Amino acid sequence: MSGANLIAGKFQWAVMLLAEQLETFLGNFSSLSSRIRHLNYDTDSLGDRIEVRCSYIAFRDGKQTCDEFLEVLYHQIVSFCLPRSEITSAHDRMKQALTDNDTVLVNQVSTQLHERARSLFIKAKKGSHRSGEAGEILLFILVEWLLEAPQIVSKMYPKTNNNMPVHGTDGIHAKFDEQQTLS
Repeated sequence: MSGANLIAGKFQWAVMLLAEQLETFLGNFSSLSSRIRHLNYDTDSLGDRIEVRCSYIAFRDGKQTCDEFLEVLYHQIVSFCLPRSEITSAHDRMKQALTDNDTVLVNQVSTQLHERARSLFIKAKKGSHRSGEAGEILLFILVEWLLEAPQIVSKMYPKTNNNMPVHGTDGIHAKFDEQQTLS
């Protein structure tokens, strides 16, 4: 095997490994399917295929289910605000506590995780004097859920000054497409 083929093989292996790792980062959004509905429309314009997706809050008895939808958003705040390493560490502590049959510690770790995320979210909202963070959580959910592109960098965690908004990005998401290119 030539050196070029060996390098190409190792590169392809690394790409596949990265693609598999990205898939493990995807959140579980099964609770959203009953809260958010979609309209899809495909068309062509000037020779280009255009895919239009519109999402809206589900209705029940002719009324939007806003309260249930906001509850779902609230439960995504940890994944939106905190780095995966912190979430994974907390999950590991909870698993060990369950193994030790220590339900008090499980509840304590879970509460601490949610309170830390909530605190970051509130500080960011107060510091920016804006009210767009709820929309940012929704965008985070839609990108992860519909585009299957997990967030690999959160804007909330790396902020160094809570009084200054982060301009230009709400987070960085990544995925591999059908041609195995990172997008």
